[in-house]
Amino acid sequence: MKDRILEIIKHEHLTNAEFANRLNVSPSTISSVLTGRNKASLDVISKIHQVFHINLEWLLYGTGDMKPGAETKTAGYNMPDLFTENPVNAANEPNASKYRKEIVPKTAENAPNIAIQQAVIPPLPPARKITEIRIFFDDNTYETFKPGK
Repeated sequence: MKDRILEIIKHEHLTNAEFANRLNVSPSTISSVLTGRNKASLDVISKIHQVFHINLEWLLYGTGDMKPGAETKTAGYNMPDLFTENPVNAANEPNASKYRKEIVPKTAENAPNIAIQQAVIPPLPPARKITEIRIFFDDNTYETFKPGK
């Protein structure tokens, strides 16, 4: 992996610090990967792929071309790169919906009875009526008022 990262740095004509800056990682992270002290994290590999548009198979395993888009020969097969459009399922093919048969689900004839839960609401107490109003005064007297009288 470190050899491929060095190859990217040379290919892009960058210093190690410039490479780290372009990836938005610390220079010590790149230094520790290049010296073999640490392995490249998934975050670093992902940033290399995104920033420099590097073929992941080449970056991870050393197979194929550095830049995506070229055909890769694998075990005698002509295998397209992982990032190219799949010609078998290309998005620009006509829709084959006229050959598709829609199956409408049938409603169950013996559908299970669903228990319906009812909320039990207790009866409200009867409305209260005012029977008497008392007003107290500061001279220790009061008046009583009774409705309807």
